[in-house]
Amino acid sequence: MLVISTDLPDKDFSGLLNYFYTLFETSQNCNRFQFNEKHSVDKFDDKLWLTCANKDTFEWVTRSLSSLSSYKSSSFVEHFNLIDCSIVLPKVVKNKPLASVFQLLELQNSGLHTGKWCVLQRKTLLPTSEDYKEKAITYICDNEEVLLRIDQDSMDFLKTKEFKLKYCFWTIHFPLL
Repeated sequence: MLVISTDLPDKDFSGLLNYFYTLFETSQNCNRFQFNEKHSVDKFDDKLWLTCANKDTFEWVTRSLSSLSSYKSSSFVEHFNLIDCSIVLPKVVKNKPLASVFQLLELQNSGLHTGKWCVLQRKTLLPTSEDYKEKAITYICDNEEVLLRIDQDSMDFLKTKEFKLKYCFWTIHFPLL
């Protein structure tokens, strides 16, 4: 995801969209560019949020913006200064959406806000894996390993909690990667 900001006073992105329209018309590779089907482009917080579906598209958009001095782009990770970490969670309810899990984390840990968290990978921690004994939170139910990126405010919050949060009956740890 790209976050595009402008120093133009009206924060109007119509000129930029016209610019890209012309680039699409003149590009010999425009059939290779792919964007997210549901949320390809949106305006939020006076910025344009553009979701590229592959690396070629991301690089093309970034290159195209580099010649425009009124616009600056950054990746979602750069914009929010996200930090990689990994957690292991007990799978209390199978197939529970992570949004619900994060909501419970917020309820049990007053002051935590997970709205800027970005999930990179989610997988069941297998009992046969080498590091199962050291990573597993419980043996009562399955455990799930989640790789994610968190924002600086969450990192600051975690520091005050010694990188430990309450989750249901357990305490989960947030090792940094």
